[in-house]
Amino acid sequence: MNRNELDIVFLDDRYDVGFITGDQPVVNLLGPGDGRQTTELALFYPVSPDISCLVVPRNYEVHSAVIPGNVIEELNALVAWESENFLIAKSNKRLQTIVSGSSSTRPSGRKILESVVKASRSTISGYT
Repeated sequence: MNRNELDIVFLDDRYDVGFITGDQPVVNLLGPGDGRQTTELALFYPVSPDISCLVVPRNYEVHSAVIPGNVIEELNALVAWESENFLIAKSNKRLQTIVSGSSSTRPSGRKILESVVKASRSTISGYT
């Protein structure tokens, strides 16, 4: 895959959920999550509590969009799962909610990407 086959889109949190980050902030949503190599690529990167970036193959037809709170929660759970030593959130309360709700299994990046695609298509009018 070359860079001409990828789109960079921005995901906006207007629900004040807040994207988190950590010591492993870039997550491949299409990766297996167990260290094995993959040829598929959809990189999620939280830029700030309100904005994140997604590098995704063009065939997914994802558009920059406002993302629902439940999808942000799923993305945060994946970032928390991938982090090794620390997490950063907008508030301690937010961080405690994420840590207390953490799962013993890795959230499915593929399912999360499907939710992002669906959300971006519902706000197809563009990034406002």
